[in-house]
Amino acid sequence: SVFECFHQPRMDNGVNINEDAKTNQSVVAVLTHSVGLSNIYCNRAKCLEAILYLEFASIPYKRKVSRYNVNAFLPELDLPLLRYNLQSTRNVIEFCEGTCHPLNAHLQLSQRADVAALQSLIRDRLHLVILHQIYAIDANWTKYCNEMHYYLPFFLRKYLLNKERKSALQQLTRHQIITTQHAKELLVDCVNVLFLKMHSHGHDHDVGHIIEIDSSKQNGSGSNDGDDAPLRFFFGGATPTTLDAVLCAHLVMLECMQLPYQYIDDIKNDAKARYLLRYARRITYRYHSSILEKLDTENEVDPIPILNKPKEFLSANMKNTHKKSYFDSDEKKHSALFVVGSVALLALYWGFVQPRSN
Repeated sequence: SVFECFHQPRMDNGVNINEDAKTNQSVVAVLTHSVGLSNIYCNRAKCLEAILYLEFASIPYKRKVSRYNVNAFLPELDLPLLRYNLQSTRNVIEFCEGTCHPLNAHLQLSQRADVAALQSLIRDRLHLVILHQIYAIDANWTKYCNEMHYYLPFFLRKYLLNKERKSALQQLTRHQIITTQHAKELLVDCVNVLFLKMHSHGHDHDVGHIIEIDSSKQNGSGSNDGDDAPLRFFFGGATPTTLDAVLCAHLVMLECMQLPYQYIDDIKNDAKARYLLRYARRITYRYHSSILEKLDTENEVDPIPILNKPKEFLSANMKNTHKKSYFDSDEKKHSALFVVGSVALLALYWGFVQPRSN
């Protein structure tokens, strides 16, 4: 089975780490993460990274939903927050890799270097695509606000959400991701690099064969479950790594947030994108029920109920109509206001000033 790798015991100096974690139930980690949306456990990719890592590493944990975090874009106050063995950290993966639960221990030195480089690419670049998709597209922003209203006091909603959007747009501007075209080009570049790099490790099939498999699926000549032999792999082979947690989290954010316009829909006909989405789907389907069970009964805020089954990946493309972005619409608003103001001043001049001068 494709999921057997999740149940294989991991050894560290002859000690079965997974078995040790199960027997020592007094050591339980508590992960506090950002609020969830109707189809996703949390609205921050970094929080989902931490959840997936704890699942991969078989670390006993409970997760709690935090109140709305107005400081979401300040690293020193960002979520998630992990409390484990009287210690606390906001860098969950890095912290756990330094303890007795390293997922990358089996990787070769060159593979570890690739993991570090690809994680930086995902967190620094692919993350910007997610930000642009949520905050720069007006229709998506409206949908996001409607769901976030559930968590916010009525009189502070507009202020807090505008503060959040302003921080995100400033970050996008610093990185020169201004237009929708910029974001889509960045997404395509990231998908190409990730596909080629992930494929170059731990797999014997060439890229052409992968694309041929995908084409047969689309033509109906292959199975549609996404679990054919060429697709059964993690980055380092049969066991998950930190890269799997980081990459899967960002792919889920791109695919599963129920927004009117999703950039990933524009490239779903590309074999490389479908390959990565099937990979993320396998992980999500495997761990979905386990993640739901980890939710604590006592949270800082009552979370929105999450679907019992994750969203179907690779669903039919939505209508690809152009959506106005914040940057586009703001410029148009300024131009329109300037024209209206000029006409009004001209009318006032001719209506009041000119008759008096006569």
